[in-house]
Amino acid sequence: MKNRHFLFVLVLALSLSGCAGTPTARPTKPAEKVAVIDDNQIVAGKRIGKVSIGMPTSQLLDVMGEPTKEYTNSNGSASSYEYGQLFLGVDHRDRSVASVSTTDSDYKTSSGLGVGSSELRVRAVMGQPLCFARDKYAKDMYFLLYDGIIFNFRGEGISSIGVGDYDPHSYWSGTAKCH
Repeated sequence: MKNRHFLFVLVLALSLSGCAGTPTARPTKPAEKVAVIDDNQIVAGKRIGKVSIGMPTSQLLDVMGEPTKEYTNSNGSASSYEYGQLFLGVDHRDRSVASVSTTDSDYKTSSGLGVGSSELRVRAVMGQPLCFARDKYAKDMYFLLYDGIIFNFRGEGISSIGVGDYDPHSYWSGTAKCH
């Protein structure tokens, strides 16, 4: 449960407006509908399953329905929505999905990486990460950031995977920072 709360807070931190570590700013015009592909594929920088980066909130509601949990940041510019084991960061400036993360081992990359995969497997498949950072409070938590995808570890193996437009030079999860 603690890991689930951490991920929910992490997704919101990734979506915060005007903070370091947010996906790069996009125009404020409303987002256009995106193609919905109903599978369990994780595609770096693009999507996890049916939810794509840039998906408008109106389409998100049509595709996923009402979230099981939600939280909006203090200035109302971003929100996190939970759908079971999918966690979405929404940017209210253009009313679209900014990041998607999962703790569900059913979702995999085309190379088979998913929740539970080892750090060794991630590095063998993905190569050198753009960023490695350890959580300053929970020393058994750390992440590897690649182009468009982040692998979060807690103890043994991947605990969650996220996709988005992350800037490794300013990425900040709320408790860990790229250097």
